Amino acid sequence: MSRFKLQDLHAKDLHIYVADGPEADEAQLFLKGMLYLEDPAQELLPYLRKFEQELLEHEIKRVMMDLSGLELMSSSSLRILIAFFKDIDQLEPARKYRVHIRYSADRTWQSAQLPMLTTLQPDLITIEAI
Repeated sequence: MSRFKLQDLHAKDLHIYVADGPEADEAQLFLKGMLYLEDPAQELLPYLRKFEQELLEHEIKRVMMDLSGLELMSSSSLRILIAFFKDIDQLEPARKYRVHIRYSADRTWQSAQLPMLTTLQPDLITIEAI
């Protein structure tokens, strides 16, 4: 059973869920389907904020964010992810966590857009094509 209380997010063709990581100070976030919400600031951003609250509560130091299951992501949804990543730097140093993003090398849009995310917080964000 997961230590995280956050419920899965189901919206249109999107499924987001959280799982424990392999180590006690790790968490996993999976995004699958199509991240093409009418207003991601109303659906995606609150979910990510709650996720971050749980990360801090459980003193998580590393998050594996798996985006490989995303078939599509709108530019407005990408902007929400960018804001989420930028907010990590606003945390006190002892509370910051690293994010390792996994994406599908077979999806052209992911290979073209997602590697730039490492430029946002090079000390906190890493990326891997799978």
